[in-house]
Amino acid sequence: MLLDLYARLAGRHMAPQLQLAGFQRRWIAWRHEDLLQGVERAVLDCSPEVPLHEVEDTLLAQARSLAGANTALVTAEISLQRYRSEEGDELDEGKGLVLTIKLEETGQPTGVLGWIELDAQHRPVRACRPLPLMLPGAN
Repeated sequence: MLLDLYARLAGRHMAPQLQLAGFQRRWIAWRHEDLLQGVERAVLDCSPEVPLHEVEDTLLAQARSLAGANTALVTAEISLQRYRSEEGDELDEGKGLVLTIKLEETGQPTGVLGWIELDAQHRPVRACRPLPLMLPGAN
């Protein structure tokens, strides 16, 4: 199910005229059961102004409160990132920019991580195949 959701999210961000300049980050939570039934209705969809790692626990608690007790959730973190050279140096402006898509399911030890390469004008060039993501512990 996470792979299907990644494909849908990546497809939306690969639209030919899409330009992602100014995009910073987005955090979305869905009920797992809704996604299994083909209903993509977010419980919580926000664009935090601070790095996601600073507010992820708060957002997850808020989403759990909105979804109902004991409801399994699927979360997505979508953000622009600049990758580094093999030497660890940050690449020149306009190079090495990617849109990352990280998906997790509450209570599961694995997730999915993928990215979309962007050109110098912040337009999508190519979506990668998603990779399995081992999480430090079930969330």
